[in-house]
Amino acid sequence: MGQRALVDRDRAPGMTTVESAQLCDALARIKQLEVELRAMRQAARHSRTPRSARKPVPGYHDLDRANISIHTACRVLGVSEHGYRHHRNRPPSGYIGDL
Repeated sequence: MGQRALVDRDRAPGMTTVESAQLCDALARIKQLEVELRAMRQAARHSRTPRSARKPVPGYHDLDRANISIHTACRVLGVSEHGYRHHRNRPPSGYIGDL
């Protein structure tokens, strides 16, 4: 009988297969939450910048620098990827004033 089988049957100390799988799932979720937090911080920095000095929407390179996928950023911010890309590709409106 192997070591893993002994641990799973409580005959040896260690982490069971189920516990190991739960830990892997938890670590993956933590990583996902960290990426989402970076996306929220990026959006907060963008919104604190005066309108006249900021780009209309964070660009691909901004998200790449923060290591955030467009899919994750759009999901966290509650916008569609199609809408993001459409807005990103629009020409500037000409409005430069602050509200």
